[in-house]
Amino acid sequence: MELNFSHTDNWWYTHYKFIFGEKYCMEPIYRTELDMERQRILCDRYGDIGQGSKDPKPAPHLDVVGHRYIPAVLGCKIKYYDCQPPWPEPANLTDEQVEKLQVPDLEMVYPTPEAMRQAGILEKKYGPFNAGQNTGGLLNGALPVRGDQMLLDFYEKPHLAHKMMEVVKDTIIATDKLFRKRFKNPSGGGGVGNCNNVLISGETYREFNLKYDIELNEYYSQYGDHFGIHHDSNIDRFLPYYAKLKNIVGFDVGMDSNLELVRKYFPTQHLNIFLYPVFVKNSSNNEIENKIKEMAEKGKPVDKLSLFISDVDVNFPSDEKIRFCYEVCRKIM
Repeated sequence: MELNFSHTDNWWYTHYKFIFGEKYCMEPIYRTELDMERQRILCDRYGDIGQGSKDPKPAPHLDVVGHRYIPAVLGCKIKYYDCQPPWPEPANLTDEQVEKLQVPDLEMVYPTPEAMRQAGILEKKYGPFNAGQNTGGLLNGALPVRGDQMLLDFYEKPHLAHKMMEVVKDTIIATDKLFRKRFKNPSGGGGVGNCNNVLISGETYREFNLKYDIELNEYYSQYGDHFGIHHDSNIDRFLPYYAKLKNIVGFDVGMDSNLELVRKYFPTQHLNIFLYPVFVKNSSNNEIENKIKEMAEKGKPVDKLSLFISDVDVNFPSDEKIRFCYEVCRKIM
């Protein structure tokens, strides 16, 4: 069974003094070369467990605001940090501003002009590349724009909650259309990032999110794109509603999900199980091994499973723990 993992920007900053922040986002050649150097370092450090590359190829991208494109074009100011990903300052729109909110002229609002400027630089140096934006999901976009009031709107002002969701959905679609038109080699897949669904109930999702996720699902389906759902926490209460979406090829799911229940709804889709770093850090090797084997059994078939340790930070968990997880997974066939 495959195991992958990712490190936080803070891990890279602490161990290798790599600077992210505005420099990483605004200097596309620096960003591309730094990403290649990271691949070489991963190969040196973890090549024995299949990570990194000795001779990485350029992989340009346009994450000029990290994964915060939708909040940015809808009015959030983006803050940059040397050791963290970009973050949107809440715009905290008033009721009146939400009522008037609409999809902006994307080509004119930040960060689109900056992304297109960088695209020209990258194409000149590296040639055509696969360019798009990680547009996240409905709640990922709505929360920073409306602020904390967004969660209260579900109960107090449902018409405004629907308005926010509709504008975010339409902005996601407009963004995808813009980048497909601009680039000869557009992104070949679609999906939604529903990590913030951990904040809501299944019933709230059904009432306020599902309609718009279905519309996104139908939009991507017209291109023949695969469709994935990123849901890196317990997914159980959302399963009956996700089952209404079409052509799903895979999920990210939290390790505390009921994998047998997931398989009742989605018997053939790939499940990428998020193995929480705090669990790996605080558990004994025996506990880790038992949990991985249990998930492999309940989530089978194994060829439709993988594990992912996200946001590995400084000694959290240690390299030794990561290698132990890899060895356990390697033996599961």
